[in-house]
Amino acid sequence: MGIALGGLVAALLSPGSAAYAQDKTFTMKLSTATINDTQHEWLKRFAALVEKDSGGRIKAEIYPASQLGSIPRQIEGVQFGSIQGWMGPPEFLVGVDERFEVLSAPGLFSSNEQVMKVMADPPIRKMIYELGEPKGLTGIGFAPIGPSSILTRKPVKTLADMKGMKIRVLASPFQLELIRRMDMSPIAMTLADVLPGLQQGTIDGTLTTMTICSPDRSVAPTNWLTSSRKRLSLAWNWTACRLPGTVVSEVRDGTHNRPARACSIALIRSRWARDFST
Repeated sequence: MGIALGGLVAALLSPGSAAYAQDKTFTMKLSTATINDTQHEWLKRFAALVEKDSGGRIKAEIYPASQLGSIPRQIEGVQFGSIQGWMGPPEFLVGVDERFEVLSAPGLFSSNEQVMKVMADPPIRKMIYELGEPKGLTGIGFAPIGPSSILTRKPVKTLADMKGMKIRVLASPFQLELIRRMDMSPIAMTLADVLPGLQQGTIDGTLTTMTICSPDRSVAPTNWLTSSRKRLSLAWNWTACRLPGTVVSEVRDGTHNRPARACSIALIRSRWARDFST
């Protein structure tokens, strides 16, 4: 599975950066809604690299499982500076810029390898990372999660078996329309409400990925998995970098213009393959 870290660490490698010139320690709060999954692992590795390459002057704190609030509150926290980084699906950023929704359009990507190839193109990466800048969000990295699946409480052997089911989706027009066209009823809800919803019968299933639902136990009440094998679900990391202006400048330069020396895509991918290959 490909994992790409942005240029923040590369920027902090420079001895002349503001972080090295000051004794003050800065705290970087990193937040995500999930736990013990790809997003959580990405943040752990990113945090370790930031602390190492800043000489310990930037201390990263990771808050998984929505400890800092619901996903909308986490995103607002990044915009207002109380949180320095959030990782999650681009659909949650549609309110910031509706173009974010396109990143998870069905059929846009067919494999993790294609995602990595596309994001390795500097102009494309720069365009995507800068989508949220007018609203205080700067992209620094991404992680392709995998194909979408529909987990259901009832048996599903044909498309007709899904008719009328209430399926949890993200509040995204693409996902809403996808479920409607399959003759099901889309129900938008936060990740924290999925498990209770399945247990209580408020919903019959959820549109998700196995790497997300397995660790948080939302798979427990479900017995049936239908995999699309076509649509990849992407998780993205965005940060407002509420650090001194000179550091923010170098972070952005490193993200958009320089290769990330200490955390290149190849290095991170090789580590992931070695540690988590299946």
